[in-house]
Amino acid sequence: MCFAVRLWHASPECFTDFDFNRVGQTSLKYGFGIYFSRDKQTARRHVQNAAYLYRVDLSRANYKRLLRMTEQLDKQCEEVKKLGETLKDNEPLSRWAAQGILKADGISLYKAACAYAGGSTQGIEYEKLGAKYLVNNGVLGAVTKDNSEEVITLYCPTIAKIAKSQKL
Repeated sequence: MCFAVRLWHASPECFTDFDFNRVGQTSLKYGFGIYFSRDKQTARRHVQNAAYLYRVDLSRANYKRLLRMTEQLDKQCEEVKKLGETLKDNEPLSRWAAQGILKADGISLYKAACAYAGGSTQGIEYEKLGAKYLVNNGVLGAVTKDNSEEVITLYCPTIAKIAKSQKL
C-alpha cells in the first residue's frame, strides 16, 4: 500500500488503539479528534512527559478527504464541496453569511457542521457531534496550519490505526 503521509502521535501512556472516548481531556484547540504531526519531533514536543510515539499511515485517498481548515471551499475535496452546498442554506450558516461573519473556508464549514449537528449541546459533545456529522458525510479529519506547523486531526477511529509504536 502506498501512503500519502505518515502521521505521528506522542503520549505519556502505552496503548494499542486510540480511544476516542478520551478526546478533549487535554485539548480541543484544533477541534474534536486525535491530533497528529507529520514530524516525530514535533509530535514529541507537544506532549509533556511523552514516553511513547505512535505512527499512523494514512492512504492517499483518505488524506485527500481531510478538511483543509484555512483553504476556501472551492479548493477542497469533493466531499467537502458537497457538504458546503448542503449546509449553506441551513442555520446558522445562512445567518452567519447574512451577517458577513462567514468566510467560505474549512473553519467555517467545521463550525457550521458543529452547529447543525450539535444543536443546543455545548462543549465537547457539541464538537463530537459536529465531527461525527463530518465523518458521516465523507470528511475524515482536518489539516490545520498553526504557524509553521501542520496539525492533522482525525475524526474517524477506523482510519486512526496504529501501524507502529515505540517507547521513547
